[in-house]
Amino acid sequence: MTTRGSLVLIGILAVVTSLIVPAEENGLSEELQVRLMDDWVEERDGWFMVERYALCEISLPAALGGGTPFRSFQASILSEAPAEGLLSRDHFVAISVRMMTEARATIAGSIPGMTVKQAYDALRCRSELHPAKERNDYELEIRMTLQGVETALTDNALITITKVNQSWPDIVARMPEIVGGAD
Repeated sequence: MTTRGSLVLIGILAVVTSLIVPAEENGLSEELQVRLMDDWVEERDGWFMVERYALCEISLPAALGGGTPFRSFQASILSEAPAEGLLSRDHFVAISVRMMTEARATIAGSIPGMTVKQAYDALRCRSELHPAKERNDYELEIRMTLQGVETALTDNALITITKVNQSWPDIVARMPEIVGGAD
């Protein structure tokens, strides 16, 4: 069975299960169940693509006044890789999520008065399919090519772009839990 066939079968089973066992009885709200069944990756014109938006809020930790929203922002995420011959869909997702996590840490590290850990813990984001507002405060672009992974994080408020290019050997060395590690 193909991956797409497996995903369709899983989707059908989830729908049937949700009809047999109401979402409230299995511990999931209907909205959460829909979100968990949402497929992040699309295949378009021979490319794996993830295009998402996140609405984020940073609340001050208890030690700094606690619980009050400090800042909110919208971020866009675009990740892409050739669908044939470079990497599997699973590795595409794993590397994309890792790069998103690193971008989140970078954003958290820019918050004044908090350590990176405090800011990271205070940052809450909700993934959205469509932008809530016209302009994104941050834009993360991830492009996987035969040469490696190119990332660009744009802060539209400060009008800065942080670009990082990593070769595949660098990726393997940095992410052994994802791609199996260096020999």
